[in-house]
Amino acid sequence: SDCEKLIHMLHRLVDLGHTVIVIEHNTEILAEADYLVEVGLEGGEHGGIIHYQGTPEGILTIKDSPTAPYLVEKLR
Repeated sequence: SDCEKLIHMLHRLVDLGHTVIVIEHNTEILAEADYLVEVGLEGGEHGGIIHYQGTPEGILTIKDSPTAPYLVEKLR
């Protein structure tokens, strides 16, 4: 799939010593990340709250994370 190709290319860039920053909602890509930052759902003055930062596996321990329920299947 296109997603698998993208993940492969991102891993290659990292293996070559590059830093890769991705803003993404696709759970396949999120599950492959070395580090996640989950930012609040709202925009403007009601948004920008960091709900979580750390490994993809670590987000599963955050009970009020909007992202965690979608990552469970990808990470287990």
